Amino acid sequence: MHYSASRAKQDYGSTGVLYDLGSVSEGLSKITDKRKARGKLYRLETILMIIALAKLSGEDKPTGIAEWGKHHGAELVKLMQLKKPQMPSVNTYRRVLADVASQEEVERMVGEYNQRGEHGEVYGLDGKAVQGDCI
Repeated sequence: MHYSASRAKQDYGSTGVLYDLGSVSEGLSKITDKRKARGKLYRLETILMIIALAKLSGEDKPTGIAEWGKHHGAELVKLMQLKKPQMPSVNTYRRVLADVASQEEVERMVGEYNQRGEHGEVYGLDGKAVQGDCI
């Protein structure tokens, strides 16, 4: 799940399309969080990253995204170095998708990510750099 997109086309590794999680997370961290500090349990970029990964896996609805997150929770905690072992609830995903994250900001970030050249090193779930030309 630590993946990177290519410059001109998407490359495929042994596990599928590759994206650089660090670069995507960095871009997501720049999206304006409209939530108030009180009651905020998860960083916005964490929620958006889970949504993005779930959508890449075919989930389109908040219920599917929440289920996907729960099923991959242990991997996500390790991969994203999360402090909380539990995943956000379906209502958190609904709120973020409906009211919190600006669709225009997300689309702009994705467009900028796809237009950049280098995306950084790609790491597997084992934490080791992936060898070969997958960027």
